[in-house]
Amino acid sequence: MLINKVAGPLLTLLVALVPVAIWWLLADPAISIDSAPQRYTAIATAAALSAISLLSFNIILSARLPIFERLFLGLNRAYRAHRLIGGSVLMLLLIHVMFLTAKYAVASLISGYEFIKPSTDIPITVGKMALAIMTVLVVMSVYIKVRYQWFIIAQRILGGLLFLGAYHAFFVSGSDIRQNAALAIYLTILGSIAAVLYIYRSIFHRSLKRRYEYVVESVQHQENVTKILLKPKSKSIPFYAGQFGFYTFTSLAVDTESHPFSISSGSNDNKIRICVKELGDYTRQITALKAGDTASV
Repeated sequence: MLINKVAGPLLTLLVALVPVAIWWLLADPAISIDSAPQRYTAIATAAALSAISLLSFNIILSARLPIFERLFLGLNRAYRAHRLIGGSVLMLLLIHVMFLTAKYAVASLISGYEFIKPSTDIPITVGKMALAIMTVLVVMSVYIKVRYQWFIIAQRILGGLLFLGAYHAFFVSGSDIRQNAALAIYLTILGSIAAVLYIYRSIFHRSLKRRYEYVVESVQHQENVTKILLKPKSKSIPFYAGQFGFYTFTSLAVDTESHPFSISSGSNDNKIRICVKELGDYTRQITALKAGDTASV
């Protein structure tokens, strides 16, 4: 059905637009766009509200909850959505800064310069710092090929920027969020869910997630594909052929990060076979696995 194909994107759009609608409809006093500065302010505010909502949603999406795998029709599509949303957050925040600068520049170019230069106002400084860090990390993640471990560190830092962004949004002078109870509630709930999942994924995920222990029985190389056969140490994980699992290998040659690979074993098999194509630094490391290495699934 069509609704199944667009459920994930529609939810993303809804998350971005709901705070803007709440702010626009429930603002007190009513929002005016009669003059250029007022229009610039309105655009800047709308962009910022959508950005912080999407940033929260992206952190929730990165927790790999099964519901989002269903909504986006697969983890690979959820990953692509995560990347697009991250880029959209950066663009919205840049729009926020550009239109606020334009608002002040309408009065004079000096006023515009005064706004963008370093400030002693802590919430404004925190916001500028968060934007600068985000710009560097997003550019690095999207346009510069880095080792997977550095990529993961960048993603963790990007998630942590939620806390800086929330501080800026709630405590900057004249904050629309503090003046609108419904908006504050919406963003607090969304941000709190994101914060809890961020802390869980960053600190507790490895210790709380149920894992099955396997031993590498054999490793075969064929052109640029490595076939790995895993046998369970005790209990095997139940699976269907074609499903995927997350694997963490214990080997001096392989990083300890968890990676997803599809299962090519039969559904009734006790052992797991995965076929890994060399596409990046981690998948090249996989070729160094040896029989006797262990894996956590």
